[in-house]
Amino acid sequence: MKKLVPNQLFNQTNNKKLFVNSANVMIQKLLLILVFAFLSANTFAQQSRNAPEATLQLMPVDDYITSLSGANNPGSTATAQRIKSLINDLHSAVYFYDGVAKSYGDSPVGLFTDVRSIQGLASNRSAFSFTNIEIVTIRINQTDDLNKVIDLSVFGNFPKLLYINIQSDVDVKQSDIQKMLINSNPKYRVFYDILSEL
Repeated sequence: MKKLVPNQLFNQTNNKKLFVNSANVMIQKLLLILVFAFLSANTFAQQSRNAPEATLQLMPVDDYITSLSGANNPGSTATAQRIKSLINDLHSAVYFYDGVAKSYGDSPVGLFTDVRSIQGLASNRSAFSFTNIEIVTIRINQTDDLNKVIDLSVFGNFPKLLYINIQSDVDVKQSDIQKMLINSNPKYRVFYDILSEL
């Protein structure tokens, strides 16, 4: 004799069991989806944290000025002239080396420092007025400096800062300077000059 097993989908006599099992299955599926979503979000967060920074446009100062001068835009030509003036002409400036700030002139528009002194800027901001600084010149004095980091976030509170000029006294490649730069800001135009080539 064949034993009849009632079909639970159509078993009208035992509706409670049918819906209890269905609820348990739904809870299990929901938990599985939540666990999967949590693991995916965690993986995405780790990937974005470890993702490389957007590549900073770094170029030799002469090439940058030439690219501005060659543009058919009067604003670009004026910008090129302003950069040349900030680099070559005498302006009021702050010199910050070894934790000591020396200011020359009223309302300095330039800041001169070296790789070893940059981190000291964060703790010595009250030593000088940085509200009118338009250009920062960072000097690489020796080969040892190439192992240091240039953290551009230090300049975050410089409201008028547009240009960062890196000058190197040692023979260095563009890629070496690029590796030193962290926390770039698209507001800044960063260029370099290798003085040892002169």
